[in-house]
Amino acid sequence: MDVGEHIVKQHSLKFNLYQRILMYGGGGILLLTGVTWVLLRRFGGMEGGESWGRSIQPWLMKVHGFAAVFFVFLLGTLVPSHIRRALGSEKNLRNGYGFMAVMGMQVLSGYSLYYVGDESMRAAFETFHVWVGMAMPLLVGIHIWRGRRAVAAAGGSGDGEGE
Repeated sequence: MDVGEHIVKQHSLKFNLYQRILMYGGGGILLLTGVTWVLLRRFGGMEGGESWGRSIQPWLMKVHGFAAVFFVFLLGTLVPSHIRRALGSEKNLRNGYGFMAVMGMQVLSGYSLYYVGDESMRAAFETFHVWVGMAMPLLVGIHIWRGRRAVAAAGGSGDGEGE
């Protein structure tokens, strides 16, 4: 038995209860605050004049920004647990690398929304960030589904490698 097999047999790739609560809760807050902000901006009169939507816009962004920092911290906690074990198992790697790349682009586009001064560039980052953010539940679902499928194909316990 090589080291990778030992790591996988000794530890599941499935998130523990606390990881699930924090990851899905943090992701849910990001999705809720982001989608609410977009809807209010597009349809709630935030572009001009006074409205309740305009008054909560700064609070939505503050909560969204804090949740994003917290979520990036949580992603870092996955390196020694989920990601390292997945690398040892050599299952679902292409999907995992793609998922990490999308998460990295999401972090960079969010950062760019605050610090890129050119308005046309900012608009492009905003469009990317919004669409990828809204697609994130689907991308997470695909990652989990493919991980479980990879475990089942390898004759594993099917305990949710993708989680």
